[in-house]
Amino acid sequence: LKSWVLKSRQAAGFCVRSKLVAMYALKLFLLVAASSTSTCRAHWRLTVPMSRKGPGYENDPLGSPAVCRNAQLNPNIPRPSYAAGSTMDIKFEGGGHVGDCSVYLSYDVAVPTSSAQFVKIANLPDCRSQINTLVPILLPSQLPAGDAILRWDQYALHQGSFIEWYVQCADITITSSSSRDWASFNKFSIASVYPGNPRQNYRRNTAVPGDDDFYMTGPACVDDSINQCAWTAKGTQGYTGYGGE
Repeated sequence: LKSWVLKSRQAAGFCVRSKLVAMYALKLFLLVAASSTSTCRAHWRLTVPMSRKGPGYENDPLGSPAVCRNAQLNPNIPRPSYAAGSTMDIKFEGGGHVGDCSVYLSYDVAVPTSSAQFVKIANLPDCRSQINTLVPILLPSQLPAGDAILRWDQYALHQGSFIEWYVQCADITITSSSSRDWASFNKFSIASVYPGNPRQNYRRNTAVPGDDDFYMTGPACVDDSINQCAWTAKGTQGYTGYGGE
């Protein structure tokens, strides 16, 4: 009888410990899931114009500023048309990190995307403040007519010691009365225009426009007088030596 009682008590103790372990594992799982959900919500992507991905999740960061996350045009995505000299809207959705965004354009649609050269048309400093809204971009009037690749990127500064990159491309058409030829622009490859991951090449992550030490890193735009392009004009702290006219 004593042996039976002892075994019963041991079994009861084992059940209690098992329940405690199960409860702890469940709490740990819920904490990890909540953390993962929060992290995913902090990631973002271009949705207007619709990127080559199309609808769906493509919000994870990259380790470097790729030319386009998707190398090929998506024939299922309609190509919207915009007029040079007019305003177009872009939208990036999700839950973005601290950092700055830029918008680029290329007419090199007949070559592999990895070989395409671009010009910059807009700076969006502290772009997290514009997330999930339509952001107006004035298209430079000197842009020529033709099919083009619009490229949006952000360097995210929240990690402290390295940069996360968010990049998408959308295929669009530009209508224009400009007589300027694409070959005459001061183009560049995306791989050349950012200084890489050393954190010291980018601003303090808590700086905001208006702070004495705020600056943007990147190439100059086609037109420094529009779309906050003065932030990366030639001679500014963050100008990387490319672009400008």
